[in-house]
Amino acid sequence: MCKGLVSALWKLHQAGGGPIRISEIGLTAGAEFNNFQKLRYFSVVVQVGRGQWKLVDLGADFLRGQASLPATVWTKGGRVVERSQNRVFITDVMPGWQWPEDYSREARVA
Repeated sequence: MCKGLVSALWKLHQAGGGPIRISEIGLTAGAEFNNFQKLRYFSVVVQVGRGQWKLVDLGADFLRGQASLPATVWTKGGRVVERSQNRVFITDVMPGWQWPEDYSREARVA
């Protein structure tokens, strides 16, 4: 899991979680757009229908900091062949990450 994939996952969440075409969620040209499909290897999105993607519960839980994912996934021929035993939370990939509601709550308290 890397920052670019987390960013793409977050944009899917912000767009309502799908099903939606990735061309409609504001991914940056290049890395985010080209690598979006790799999120399926981490089991955080599923493709539903032709060209449409949906955020699944594990993806939402990862964004909330409530679930961990394998740090690395190896694939061959479009299939996962191995997942690393090392697991990461969103804050491991994006240090300082806060769910927007948590950030808002802290900003009001201060």
